[in-house]
Amino acid sequence: MQEIEVKFKVRDFSSVRARLGKMGARMIWKGTEESIFFDTKGRDLYKKDILFRLRTWDNHGVYMAVKTPSKQQSKKYKIKDEFALEVHDFAAAEKMIKALGFVEDFAYHKYREHWQLNGAYIELDRVGRLHFVEIESTKKNITELARTLGLDWERVERRGYVKILQDISRRRKFDRGKVDDIL
Repeated sequence: MQEIEVKFKVRDFSSVRARLGKMGARMIWKGTEESIFFDTKGRDLYKKDILFRLRTWDNHGVYMAVKTPSKQQSKKYKIKDEFALEVHDFAAAEKMIKALGFVEDFAYHKYREHWQLNGAYIELDRVGRLHFVEIESTKKNITELARTLGLDWERVERRGYVKILQDISRRRKFDRGKVDDIL
């Protein structure tokens, strides 16, 4: 499945949350997500721009996903091919992944509000003190929703959370295993 999304850095969620409510969006879920990213010891997936993730959401489920570069490229939108499946046991899935020779490459927690409106998913994500509004849909829907929600294209963040957090950790020169401590 192709995933098209854009992430906007915002100061807080108050105006976006109010506009979502006025537009008739419905919140599907909110809570904490834990994501662990795996790679080979030689970081072969990273070198191919492939992400292999195991994620658990409070009272919502456990999912494994692989994201690969899409043949369709864009400077404005983040486009990936995503393959995901639900698993029922986070610990068992993690053991299985490691038994196959993959190692934990990066992990983080984030708070997320998962909203839906007219075929689009709008995520209000807080990673430490950072706030992002992520819209996943078609290019046309993303552009219209961004305008309606008052989001500024000058504040678009094209990197994924892993790269954002890795860049912060490099600048602050700390142990990558303690990302939550720096934010």
